Amino acid sequence: MKDLDIFLIVATSIDGRIGIDPSSKADWTSKEDKAHFVELTKKAGVMVMGNNTWKTIGKALPNRLTIVMNHDKDTEEGNVVYTTKGVHGVVEIAKSKGYSSLAVCGGSSIYTQFLKEKLPSRLYLTVEPTLIGQGVPFVGEKISCSFVVTDCEKRGNSIFITYNITY
Repeated sequence: MKDLDIFLIVATSIDGRIGIDPSSKADWTSKEDKAHFVELTKKAGVMVMGNNTWKTIGKALPNRLTIVMNHDKDTEEGNVVYTTKGVHGVVEIAKSKGYSSLAVCGGSSIYTQFLKEKLPSRLYLTVEPTLIGQGVPFVGEKISCSFVVTDCEKRGNSIFITYNITY
């Protein structure tokens, strides 16, 4: 089976937080960021997120498969797949369904797990002009990798940066 193109989609505050707490919605991000998220996830066709992130969205998003990493169920409901099988299990699910790309959409624990396994090759980072302070970090522990900027663009009042990741 062909390798999967795995990339992270992250929106952070200026101080590097992805949310106020694990159950907070991403209602603090810009309309430009939301449009960027839709564009990238539709292009991939499949996205993965943790159970907390899934709960903040609350529904299946149209025109893409959602894989939800959780601790208690392995089932498929429409275009949502719940799995307890970890990051390599997610990769196998996406490959077995014929996808060539996988968008990793959070939260912090999911980003950390994928980076620790050295799976993502790119990071699409939106920096929003706000301070959250004591919130949820992008990653929860030190990860050994390097980032090289390949694109940077201002849209509205947000900054969109694309990085290649090397391990």
